[in-house]
Amino acid sequence: MRKHTILRKVLIFICCIIFCYSGWQLFCYYYETRTSKEEFQTLETIAFEEVKDESETIKDTGEKQQQEEKKFQYEKLKEQNEDILGWITIEDTRVDYPVMYRKDDNKFYLHHNFQKEYSITGTPFLDGNWNSKIKTDNFIIYAHHMKDGSMFADLMKYEDSEFYEQQKQVTLYVKNEKHTYQIFAVCRVSADYEQEFYNMMQLEQEEYESYLEAIKEKALYATDSYPKNQEKLLLLSTCEYSQENGRLIVLAKELI
Repeated sequence: MRKHTILRKVLIFICCIIFCYSGWQLFCYYYETRTSKEEFQTLETIAFEEVKDESETIKDTGEKQQQEEKKFQYEKLKEQNEDILGWITIEDTRVDYPVMYRKDDNKFYLHHNFQKEYSITGTPFLDGNWNSKIKTDNFIIYAHHMKDGSMFADLMKYEDSEFYEQQKQVTLYVKNEKHTYQIFAVCRVSADYEQEFYNMMQLEQEEYESYLEAIKEKALYATDSYPKNQEKLLLLSTCEYSQENGRLIVLAKELI
């Protein structure tokens, strides 16, 4: 009888330890994600400056019309972190973050924030195959799919074709240049297949057309926005949980 009592107390003690540890882990997760959100919001105030444009005039009165436009402050961010490449924004989502590039350590920002400190959320980062010294037309950007909806979690909205119809564009600032892209395909793939996307994005015209056909077969739904020539492409990638080690891929072409 005494042995059973001792055993029960031991089991209760172990359960309490597990419960406390799980609670602590959960607290740390939400504390870090909230802190990360606040840090990115602060960073955004540094990254963008409101600029008034008076170049357009109202036809009826002839008076100049002021329009506010956000200007990306690349140099200001570079003063704080030399790994900054640019900024990515998608309206109607929480995707609004700096994009990092670290040539010698491709996965550094998978678990580091803009200040280069450890972070479970990480920071969106460019594929390490990109080379700033040569003309590169295509970009591949990775980020986590966080449970609180941060980083690239909102890319999952594009699994719904209705959301796609409402919001097709992605804005990407690369250094001092602003690029606008139109999404044309959304795919679920395995992590093993992900590298194939990068390889196919480097093809010549004839092979490029075959690549697009392969994308159409994997796409979750049809669109009428596929490139007709070798337009510059943007690929966004995050984790996808309908399959083991899955990825959600969002492909877009640059609008000129």
